[in-house]
Amino acid sequence: MAEKIKGKAGTTQGFEIVANREGLMGLAVACLQMAMQPENNEQVMQRGNHRHFAEWANNLESGSDEFIIVYKPDL
Repeated sequence: MAEKIKGKAGTTQGFEIVANREGLMGLAVACLQMAMQPENNEQVMQRGNHRHFAEWANNLESGSDEFIIVYKPDL
């Protein structure tokens, strides 16, 4: 089955991510890849510290609200 993720803002519960098994696994891999980067902010910025989830990035279902996951080591 294809990876499916849908993001929806403005629900009564806040921001909601709805996904099938493949979508959750893809989201987990994206988070793990960022989490395994160095803990040095400058190095992370050079490698890329975020991942866009959007229809134009072909990783969200139609009608979804875009979101970005950001890795910030010094948070």
